Amino acid sequence: IRVVDSKRVNDEFNARYSAKEKTYVYSLYYGDENPLKSRYKTHLKFAPDIDKMKEACAVLQGTHDFKCFLASGSSVKDTVRTIYSVKIVKKGNFLDFYVCGNGFLYTMVRIIAGALIAVGENKLSLGEVEKVVGGSNRPTAIKTMPAKGLCLYSVIY
Repeated sequence: IRVVDSKRVNDEFNARYSAKEKTYVYSLYYGDENPLKSRYKTHLKFAPDIDKMKEACAVLQGTHDFKCFLASGSSVKDTVRTIYSVKIVKKGNFLDFYVCGNGFLYTMVRIIAGALIAVGENKLSLGEVEKVVGGSNRPTAIKTMPAKGLCLYSVIY
């Protein structure tokens, strides 16, 4: 962690609610298990179809009601969020999902990662992703991924 810049703000500033844009990265790898990486990245046994996953990224972008990407039992009232971008970066057998938006629901990025993985493993079609973003029920193929792959990457105020 490093501080790049700092400045005085007014008393109404809230680090969580004053953010204009947040980017999270969800990291995983596939193939042989690596005990040095498994603490901070999620492991998949097989390589997913990255091209299909990239198509699903486009479906997730925009302003939508993400109520199906919310943890059960949450009491949040407004579930509409804007996702500015979703991109996948592949380096060898490592994948990073970058999700940038104006705000996120509890577990939303981990569920987005689960949806992308389900698409990449041919357990979920693009049409089903569109339905979920449209507000229908979340299919059982979409798992909430473990927290160990998630990291707050950047915040813009």
